[in-house]
Amino acid sequence: MIQTIFERATTEDITVPRNKLPELVRAVQAIAAAEGVMIGLAGHAGDGNMHPSVLFPQVTPEALEKSEIAIDKLIRAGLDMGGTISGEHGIGIHKAKYLAWELGDIQIDLMKRIKQAFDPRGIMNPGKIWMEDGDNHA
Repeated sequence: MIQTIFERATTEDITVPRNKLPELVRAVQAIAAAEGVMIGLAGHAGDGNMHPSVLFPQVTPEALEKSEIAIDKLIRAGLDMGGTISGEHGIGIHKAKYLAWELGDIQIDLMKRIKQAFDPRGIMNPGKIWMEDGDNHA
């Protein structure tokens, strides 16, 4: 049914402590209102894992920009509540830019050094997370 109403949906995977779920729901509502986007919310309340979905009635450059801002705010809100940027779906290329928000520079540096130790020639998934210029996203 959603596909017949909305051209596209971008679904995230944010986990917060269970006692923060009401706060996360309020944050989702506030972010949707502030950014002028529709956000559906589903998830697994038993472990605090929520899947906010930014819904696009029509995909336009403006809608994509608003969606990106809303997603950034959603992830920041989850982190501010003591949560994590991914509960079950992993990081991947899309969420790589948020790793530093959650882990900080010291842990990012450690992860890069571990990757370098196992892959000194940079042949395993080149450019997927750690770019040559040192950026932490693809």
